[in-house]
Amino acid sequence: MLTSCAIAALLLFVLGTITIPNAAEAILLDAATGKTAATTWTLRLYTAISPALSNGTVVAHLTEAAGGGYAAIALTAANWVTTPGSPSSSAYPKQTYTFTGALTGNPAIVGYYLTRADGSLVVIEPLAASFTPTTNGDVLEVTPVVTLASIVSD
Repeated sequence: MLTSCAIAALLLFVLGTITIPNAAEAILLDAATGKTAATTWTLRLYTAISPALSNGTVVAHLTEAAGGGYAAIALTAANWVTTPGSPSSSAYPKQTYTFTGALTGNPAIVGYYLTRADGSLVVIEPLAASFTPTTNGDVLEVTPVVTLASIVSD
């Protein structure tokens, strides 16, 4: 049983810590409590963010990658593999973006984010270092891992 005072969500991706904007916290809580139905998440790449990343970040603040063969990737809910423990985690298989050349607009990918089917932002993470595809066959791999940890150590 989840209670607000007993459990806190600590969401992480491989390579660093993600940000969960305030609006996304409500989305995640509504899904966890069954208030809203489950929905497909989409993995997207971004090339710019303005203003700076904060708890107030929304999709409109992000410039999604474009051109160079880029396409967002729909994540199938059944493919998440959850491992109970302390903490528990849910991992999605590595996703590979293979580019056909340079992006249009901003040339460098600076992070990735997940959106719900309705387009609302769930989580966002900057890359440890920007990635600039330039030629056919350039590859960026992303492995989403979500972790849920108790406030009190087990």
